[in-house]
Amino acid sequence: MATEPKTLLIVDDDRSLVDALTLYLDGFGYLIHKAYNGSAGERKARHKQPDVIILDIMLPDKDGYEVCQRLKRHRRTKHIPIVMLSAKSSVPDIDKGFRALADAYVTKPFDPARLHAKIKKLLNAEDEEEKKES
Repeated sequence: MATEPKTLLIVDDDRSLVDALTLYLDGFGYLIHKAYNGSAGERKARHKQPDVIILDIMLPDKDGYEVCQRLKRHRRTKHIPIVMLSAKSSVPDIDKGFRALADAYVTKPFDPARLHAKIKKLLNAEDEEEKKES
């Protein structure tokens, strides 16, 4: 029985970064969804139910902290792991990301392999949780 590919939602207003990440992560067999602002990211997260969300903080309409909190408080999306990916690299910014309920935080510039390792770790934790529940 073939397993469904894991899905990722990338929410970032930098289209070239989204394209580069899509190209890189697609090579691992993920199905990639994209959004270029916070409102679209929230809608796609609720509709597509991705396995992991990669979320920028500095977005044109809402900041990623707000988007993260809203997704983590919504019944349909609260279970989805969120990786904040941001140029905001100070300790207070990172702490604010975790207070917004992010599951991981990666600072830009970043090593794509390190980001992928975080994604795999979150997916493995999610798979373990599903095994416990069944």
